[in-house]
Amino acid sequence: MVSQTARFKGTFRPCTVDTHQDLGAIPKHMIFSEALRLKVSREACEKLVSGGKVYGMSAHMTADTQVSEVHFDNARYSFFKSGITFSIRQEDGEQTQVVRRLQADGTETVWTTPLDAPAQTLVLTESWALNLGLKPRTAPPGRTIFTADFRQRSFEMSKTHARFALTLKAGEVRVAGPVFKNVSEPLIDVDLVPVGGSETVLFDFALKLVEATDASIQPDTQISRGFALASRSLQKAHSKAKKVNLDPTMTVGEALEMIVQNTVSHLLDNQTAALRGDANGVHQTRVAMRRLRAALRAFKAVLPYEGRKAFNGELRWFQQRTGPTRDWHVFADETLAKLKPSDVGPEEMAILRKVAAQQGKSHGREAALLLQSRRHTRLLLRFGRWIAELFEDERSDGLNGPVVPFARKTLAKTHRDLLREIKDARPGVIDDLHKVRIRGKKARYAGEFFAVLFDGEDAQAYISLVEALQDRLGSANDARVARGLVAELEHGTLLPETIDGIQAWSSRRVAKCADQARPTLRALHSVQKFWKKT
Repeated sequence: MVSQTARFKGTFRPCTVDTHQDLGAIPKHMIFSEALRLKVSREACEKLVSGGKVYGMSAHMTADTQVSEVHFDNARYSFFKSGITFSIRQEDGEQTQVVRRLQADGTETVWTTPLDAPAQTLVLTESWALNLGLKPRTAPPGRTIFTADFRQRSFEMSKTHARFALTLKAGEVRVAGPVFKNVSEPLIDVDLVPVGGSETVLFDFALKLVEATDASIQPDTQISRGFALASRSLQKAHSKAKKVNLDPTMTVGEALEMIVQNTVSHLLDNQTAALRGDANGVHQTRVAMRRLRAALRAFKAVLPYEGRKAFNGELRWFQQRTGPTRDWHVFADETLAKLKPSDVGPEEMAILRKVAAQQGKSHGREAALLLQSRRHTRLLLRFGRWIAELFEDERSDGLNGPVVPFARKTLAKTHRDLLREIKDARPGVIDDLHKVRIRGKKARYAGEFFAVLFDGEDAQAYISLVEALQDRLGSANDARVARGLVAELEHGTLLPETIDGIQAWSSRRVAKCADQARPTLRALHSVQKFWKKT
């Protein structure tokens, strides 16, 4: 991130930081791109501020302040939607205007300037609007959207060979005024950032906090929660994975770090949508887990076997148990549209639509419970500890090698594995085609991880070809899954002839998709291997 300047009324103090600027720099090997943020109960809050020893750590309070932040926007929330937020922060009698701009890559630039108390007038000059990329003479945000009132206490946590900063916010976010109804929700967050020594101690502390108080990871910022409280239309939506921008000068370890951070961010970015039962949010969460498993496989040569297999198995467990949400969503939104009256009659189709909607909501709730469970929180924290320990282990020599030769070897292997699976697949056997599809996903994710290190056009051509294979075989798999979903319904839900019609359609659809995939399967044998030396 690059510091930027702009003209504010008063003394201007630009700073480019993340949302936890008070805690210092984020250490290099955290799997979370920001500080580790947990949401806790009020009881846990009292435990943390009791002083002395807390879960084996010495706690020394470094700051204790009362904070009030008022956030502004216009009636259409245009600033927030464009990634810009304005607020006035009052702390210990001093007022500061704070402007944040969130970039597409997730980085954030923050500008601050003091205000003369008690005036609460936002400043937005033409030069400042231009600096933010806004139209000249843009009106400043004039509507109060929400207020966050909280007590903020900062601690230095220490133990032999390790220190980290802990910031506790306890209060509430409140939406009120002539336009909005009076709505509020608790704000009890704990931010943890390593300061020095072993990062594993931070994760050990977080795990003890989870076991003792059922704390969980908080994926959303205070700002995003406030706007979501003001309008349901501003609730965090599902999102796809962002591009991984590796550099050819990186080491294997640096590439691993960036890819892991990218996949974990993708997972957490979709957690809020998934917890609402949003099928697309659940789907993207499962995609993130699949990408994380693909990363473990891509870097298997430098990862300890036992840990890699254990985390791969746990991620697969969550994927399998959240799968029905995605299956019923696809069935309702895509499969039913492909069925003809000759397959399913109108009355039975109405029953199917109702059943699919009910099943989708039911499984969505089950998926949400899993994703906010203690087991899921444990998984992420233990994985973070494992990665931190890996980088602290002086025996991990493989992480210090150059990434480009490593990527060549990894891509060559994933491609060979895919060709071998294609060769072994029996024509028309859906289980074999499913195995080819899974291999194709692994090849695609590896290609997406490392593509930027090689020729762009050839890499994109390869990824597009594998994507086409996934689409063809994915449609075949959806037809196969539809057959199973219908067969598992309670006896008497559908007429026997309806079940027979869907099964017949499924068989035809699988055969058709398999035929459509054959040219792509052949093309993969002669595709340009973009990772090879020129």
